[in-house]
Amino acid sequence: MSPTQRARVVPYPSDALAPGGDVSSTDVSQRVSLPTKPYLRRLSGVHRSRSGLVLGPPIAPVEPARVAPAPAAPQRPGRNTPIPRSSLDPWEAAPAAISEEQLDALTSALHLTLSLLVERRPSDPGLVEAKRAVATFHVRGVVREAREHEARERWLPASRAWMRAAVTAGDDPWLFAHAARTLLLTNASSQDARELVGRALDLDPNNPLARQVLDRVIG
Repeated sequence: MSPTQRARVVPYPSDALAPGGDVSSTDVSQRVSLPTKPYLRRLSGVHRSRSGLVLGPPIAPVEPARVAPAPAAPQRPGRNTPIPRSSLDPWEAAPAAISEEQLDALTSALHLTLSLLVERRPSDPGLVEAKRAVATFHVRGVVREAREHEARERWLPASRAWMRAAVTAGDDPWLFAHAARTLLLTNASSQDARELVGRALDLDPNNPLARQVLDRVIG
């Protein structure tokens, strides 16, 4: 086969590479069609896209790391800046007034303390006077409590309150007489009332209340 005939069967893709110059580019394109781009892509196994070669699945874009801003330094309050109060502040509200029970407990404890001091230092006139003043103040509160019990006809608590006042004072016959009077209005034994009346009459044989209670006990 001559070179000319071989060129007709297997044409060269370019006229510049064809042996000889008698074959034109027009005759070659009419007789043999060149491979198309899809054919070349299938042959090479490489797919092209608008952005270039893609050899695998698309990769998500990398987002820049978010850096948290540094915390601001705490500012110290100025001298004129008010400091907020705590919701658990036990002294938020004004303190309530002292109750009669609290006052009674306070005076009772103070009277006991002064009594112990007087026993150790009986010749100290200051301690003796302080004990007497505290005893008088304590007795007034206990007598008020006894009167409140009597107003509600609670005779046993009233008698106990009168007795507490009598023990605190020690030398007041009226307090023992009132303790005996209210005790007669309860279901207690009359013998207990007789003993209280006897202590009142020992301090003052002419006490009128003690005499009346004694007549009730005897009669």
